[in-house]
Amino acid sequence: MKWRILFFVCVLCSCRKSSSDNIQIIDLQKTIAGKWRLIQYYREMSNGVGQWLPTDAANPQTVQFSPDGAFSHNPNFVIQESIDRYKFLEPHKILLYSSKSKDSALYFYQQPGTRELIFNPLCIEFSCMRKFERTE
Repeated sequence: MKWRILFFVCVLCSCRKSSSDNIQIIDLQKTIAGKWRLIQYYREMSNGVGQWLPTDAANPQTVQFSPDGAFSHNPNFVIQESIDRYKFLEPHKILLYSSKSKDSALYFYQQPGTRELIFNPLCIEFSCMRKFERTE
């Protein structure tokens, strides 16, 4: 009987965490919807110090997230051309994937404000951080 109670408590705790993550993911899907333009990238020096630098205005990178899970990008955003969908795997991880092939890419997502987001491939160092600004 004790094992059944312990099992039941464990199931309840895991469900509570999952539904909390699901609610957070639903909220994130609402806030990410729209068109975004790359405005800065982070360059880290070899000594651990870095800074945010402006992007090349002549070659803008844009991405767009639709509320229905569609993803689009302009040619300057370097990723497999077939990628056309997105989904949150966790509150700070997004999977970009193709609905037509097996192409996919895992990205980190952080939104410090309503007008900007940090959106970049998962990597070990901070030097791959990219900051986007909402355009729509």
